[in-house]
Amino acid sequence: GREGKVGVRGAGNGVSNGRGLNAAGRSGSVGRKRREVNPKLTTQKIIAFGSAGRWRAALKIFRDFPAKDVFTYTAAMTACCRCGRIGEAMEIFAEMKANGIRPTVVTYSALFGGAAYAREGWGVPVIPKLFEELKKDGFEASLKMLESAVYTFAKAGEDEKILFRRGLGRFAGMF
Repeated sequence: GREGKVGVRGAGNGVSNGRGLNAAGRSGSVGRKRREVNPKLTTQKIIAFGSAGRWRAALKIFRDFPAKDVFTYTAAMTACCRCGRIGEAMEIFAEMKANGIRPTVVTYSALFGGAAYAREGWGVPVIPKLFEELKKDGFEASLKMLESAVYTFAKAGEDEKILFRRGLGRFAGMF
């Protein structure tokens, strides 16, 4: 008979019985290696969900990913920023730094952009913190970061002179 053939139900070979269980009465694969998660694909999924306005789903993917690096942290911050969630992005930023992962210029660009597009006025208190952290990490503000800072203040009803009033002109250097 058919007992020894591959693909026969009840032969203990992992073929489903139609109820979602294999012959051993277990769900899922038996004895198979767990597939490795691709970090680049995970990063892209996080960004895609954020771009679609699904920041909670993006953060679930991020939280479930075991091997977080600067790219996955930056992707999670970007997802939050694209959804106007600068507070959540800054929490992830603090977690990243607490875990000893050094941000990149791309990380800072995402956060400055996120501050610019945060809900009305929410980005204003973030800008001074970002300039301080940027300086601590040995980076200089890019033109795009400065534009985001000015836009954030303008959106809140301020002008670029607030950078100087808040003592940030030394970081901006270009104003």
